[in-house]
Amino acid sequence: MTIGERIKYCRKRIHMTQNDLAEATGIHPVTIRKYETNKIVPQPEQIKRLCRALCVGYTALAGLESANLDLVTQGDFIGFLMQLKQKNLIKFEGSRNPDTKRIDRDSLRITISPMIAHLLTLSIKDSLDTKDIPGEKIEIQLPEYISGSLTAWEKGEYIYKEVKQLYEDSHDESIKAHLDDIAESLAKLEIQVQTNTYLLDESIDNPILDQWEQEDEQIHEKLSKESKFAKMLKDYFFD
Repeated sequence: MTIGERIKYCRKRIHMTQNDLAEATGIHPVTIRKYETNKIVPQPEQIKRLCRALCVGYTALAGLESANLDLVTQGDFIGFLMQLKQKNLIKFEGSRNPDTKRIDRDSLRITISPMIAHLLTLSIKDSLDTKDIPGEKIEIQLPEYISGSLTAWEKGEYIYKEVKQLYEDSHDESIKAHLDDIAESLAKLEIQVQTNTYLLDESIDNPILDQWEQEDEQIHEKLSKESKFAKMLKDYFFD
């Protein structure tokens, strides 16, 4: 998906008009329309304003290939981990259900890719001793609300790669169209799992950010209702 398509999808996902988005961001409505039709590419500062209004992490709009280390929300953190996996810097490991193709969220462990693991050592210090653990043996565990999002996305990637490997050389137009549908659904799933806008630093006392979290709860409440897209997405990626 292009950044314009991502903006349009995120806007419609929360039932905003282009004028609503313009008002929420302070960006002119004509400019919003040009973003969505890919006539103009928003700059990083405008992307941040759009993300704020649409309640998504930065890479949900800019794409996982974008460079972003501005980790403020849990959605930003999830996107960051997704980028690291796509760059083969980390690996997702765990028990994969043979029927659903999904890694059990309770078994998910993040390990350091062998490419860089040999360069890393984790030192654990306590009052008595210091223990050094080589990078190859480091395993990172995550809370369930984050591991659930990551395993859903990883399942989508896993299925798409399997299907693409089987059929990418096919000349059947219907198969090509199906692959395109799955790719688009995966792109939308990438956005879905980055919509967690709860702050990483819960000690921050900022009324604007507090309002952001309240708006996020309202949006997730709307999204909890079964939609045509939600049902389609479940057919591809969810248990």
